[in-house]
Parts: sequence; structure tokens; C-alpha cells
Amino acid sequence: MSLMLSGCEIQPVIAEADPIPTTGTTRYEPSSVGGQLLLAEAFLQDPDGDPARAIPLYESAARQSADPALAARATAVARQYGSKEATERALAVWLERAPMSLQAHEAGFVIALESNDSARAIEHLTTLLDASDDYKTQWISSLLSRAPSEDRQLWISRLAELAKARANTSLAMVVTEQMLNQGLAGKQWLDDWLDRHAAYDALLLYRPAAIGVLKRLPRDQQSIDVRAQLARWIGLEGDDQGALTLLSAIVAEDPKRDRDRLTLALLSIQLGDVEAAETHLKRLLASSELRSTAYYHLGDLARLAGDQTRAIDRFLRVDQGELIVDARKHLAQLAVETGNPEQAGRWFQEARLLYPHLAPNLYVAEARFLAGRDNPEAVIARLSEAIGQHPDNPDLRYSRALAYAERNQIEDAERDLRAILALNPDSIDALNALGYTLADQTDRFDEALELIEKALNGAPDSPAILDSMGWVLLKLGRLDEALPYFEKAWTTMQDHEIAAHYGEALWRLGRQAEAWEIWNQGFASEPESDIIKTTIERLTNP
Repeated sequence: MSLMLSGCEIQPVIAEADPIPTTGTTRYEPSSVGGQLLLAEAFLQDPDGDPARAIPLYESAARQSADPALAARATAVARQYGSKEATERALAVWLERAPMSLQAHEAGFVIALESNDSARAIEHLTTLLDASDDYKTQWISSLLSRAPSEDRQLWISRLAELAKARANTSLAMVVTEQMLNQGLAGKQWLDDWLDRHAAYDALLLYRPAAIGVLKRLPRDQQSIDVRAQLARWIGLEGDDQGALTLLSAIVAEDPKRDRDRLTLALLSIQLGDVEAAETHLKRLLASSELRSTAYYHLGDLARLAGDQTRAIDRFLRVDQGELIVDARKHLAQLAVETGNPEQAGRWFQEARLLYPHLAPNLYVAEARFLAGRDNPEAVIARLSEAIGQHPDNPDLRYSRALAYAERNQIEDAERDLRAILALNPDSIDALNALGYTLADQTDRFDEALELIEKALNGAPDSPAILDSMGWVLLKLGRLDEALPYFEKAWTTMQDHEIAAHYGEALWRLGRQAEAWEIWNQGFASEPESDIIKTTIERLTNP
């Protein structure tokens, strides 16, 4: 939702403006609306000036004018550059000029939230809901998530009271989501709300607690859309056969429901009924929207059946959407399987010519294919070619940086990662990759720590970044501090590289039995893990 807090177009009547003097020491005080606006905008646009000087000018102009757009602009300027009091004064004028303006009440909700005034925020939201029975409230969810944690439950309880009395599905969704995020009984609340308002058809995009309610509905109260959504939810809950039964009935009732037919085909594949899947997918070849998707899955089925010629033909027919890239990945592997690996490069090149908007993604896919063929020189050459054509694409530079790092060309890797950070200083992937590379392959540990800390601030639960933090702390000799990071990373993802690092930390702390246990678990996920083998050899054969 776009709130009118970031500015609005104001076009003052210039002919009414007072002339703005350019010399002298007397402070200019324009009296007309036009003059005040001109001077206010001059203050806002002066890079060396004080934008707060525009606030009283806009406030005065808004009070003189009956135009609510001017009061909206005054509110935006006050909120951006001024005090809470100035913002409240400007908002009051806006509401006076346009008491039923949805944008004014949306702004009032935001401002009240920022002031932690839940009672006034509920007043504004009540006005919005009174104006439209199906007013969409999803936009407030992210705002509530930014409220101080100690105040959030009060906000939720006030919203729940408001939502309980209204059949507004989007508000019920917001309340349930916020309750679940806070560990409250959101599913029970939604169950009660559904029973109270019977707003079942409106739940097409919501899942928690609704499955049981929809199952209890009499058939004549279940629209076909509700039954289709119920089938998807049941599948997500792990009942594939139940989902398949429901979707089969739906597609039999309305054969034109192509997306439901696609879901039915994928469920059939999952349940091992290849013949039924083929039948549904071939029906979808008549759908302009889903034809490529159908060819992609038909190609997959042909490949699994060992029919490489038919698989190639089907994957080559994928000509829409992101599946083009995945189809070319499959074609590259088929080129190897059929003894013609050079054809892989030609298929990638053909796709770049046919679908230039996907060229960077296709270059990255080809580079990964070449890396799997143990051809690092070709990887770097192909990515360098791509970067020559797309110099500002971060994915290409990131991929080449990793390729350089694998070849211990640290200066080259750092150059690419620094180029990404020059364009986006907050790139989490680049910060982590550069920090880990410096920690792992240089002695620039303090610099590495700074980079990884910044990455971790942006993604505090990322197992890769947690592992990087543990690794740089280990390198700095801070083993007791490193261990919790490895533990959290390992709990999130049992990756063999994390196992190598976690085991080393345990070993160095004298906990050898635990180290062996972690390494053995790492081998279970990657039996030929070179990094675990190298770590064990280094620690056991000093």
C-alpha cells in the first residue's frame, strides 16, 4: 500500500508568490501560500541547507489553504524532518481538510504506531474499516512487526478485539499471523473467528487452522475454489492421496482448471502414477500459459524413463519463464549422458540468443555445469565473457569470485567481491564470501571479522554466515566464543563443511570424542567430503 507520507505533487500558483530576495541581510518572511511553498521547497532542495526550515512554512501554507493535498505534503515534510509535535499538528490540519480521506487515516495509523498510541491507531483503523467492508489491512502487518517487542502483545490484543466483531478477512489474517509470531493461540483465535463469521470463501490464501473448518463444511457451502485450496493445503500437510482425490474430482467437474490439473499431475508423479501424470501434462500442452511447464515435466519423465531422445526434444520446447534455465541445465547433462558434451555449450549459447533477458542466469548455469566437469579455467573464461557483457551483474561477479577463491586466486576473488560491495554495500552474500575468504586463506582476520559481523547483522540465522563467524573466531584463537556459532549453524543445517569446522573447534577444546561424532555425521551427508578428510589429517598428523 502506498501511503501519502513520502510526498505529493504540489503546484503553487507562482503568480501569487512573493518575490524571493537574493541580497541583503533581512530575513525574508513570505506571506502568501505560493511564496511559502517556493521558499520551503528551496530549503528542501538545498543540499547544504537545513530542511527543517521548510516545516513552519508548509504548516503555515496548509493552514491558509483549503487544499488537503497541501496538508498531506506538510505532514510528510514534518514527519521526515521535524518533531513529533510538528507532525501531529500537520496531520490534524489534513484530517480537518479531508476528514474521510483514507490516506489521511492511514497516515494517522502509522504516526500513532510510531508514537505507541494504540488507542488512537485503532480509531484511525476503525474509520478505514467503516469506510469499506473489505478494506485490505495486510499493509499494517510489517509495521506491527517493527513495533517494540514489549508493546506488541498490547497492539495484538487491541487489533484482535477490533477484528472479532468484523467479517474482514484480511484483518483476521493479520491478527492470526501476529499471534502466531508471538507464540500466542492464533489458530484457536482463527477457528473462533471462522465459526463466528463463516467467511470461508475469503480464505483462499490462508492456511493455519482453516483446514479443519473447511472439512466440516457441508458440500453445498464449499465453492470449487475453496475445495481446490483445501486440496493444496491437505497436500502441504503431507496427505498427498487426499489432495489427489479432491483435485481429481475438481478437474472432472471443470476440465478447464489448468492450474489444478498441473498440481494433480505433480501429485501423480509424487505418488508414482506416471501414466496419469503424462495424461494430465499432455492435456496442458493446449494451454498457452502452462505449455512450457508441461513440456518441462514431460521432459523430466522421459529422462527418468531412460528415453534421452524424447527428453531432449521436450526440454528444447521449454520457451517461457525461468524454467528455460533449468531446462538447459538438464539438456547439458543429457549432452554428457549421450556422449556429446560439446553440445552442452551450444545449447547454452542458443538459449542466450533466443532469450537475452535470461543471459546472465544462463551464463551462471553453464559455469556451474563446467565446474561440475572439473574445468576451472573454462568456468572463469565463461564468466569473464559474461561480465564483459553484463559488468554490473552481481551474480556473475559472485560466481567468478567463488571460482577464483577455489583456485586460491585471492586478489582476483577480492576484486570481484569488492566490485559487488561498491554497488551494494549491504550485499550479505558478498560480505560473507569476502569475510570467509579472508579468514580462510589470509591472515587478515580482523578485517574478515568486521565483514562477517555486518553480514550476520543482516541475516542472523543464516547457517553459512554463522559458520563463517565461528571460523574467523577460531582463527583468532577465540574458541569459546566460536563454539556457539558452530552449534547454532549445525542445528540449522547438517552440512559437511560446517561439520569440519565444528569438529575442529571441539577438537581444539579437548573434546575429541564429540569432534569425531560430528565428523561422522558430516560424512553421512557427504561420504567423500574432502574438507572433513583434510581437517582430520591436519589435526591428527601435526
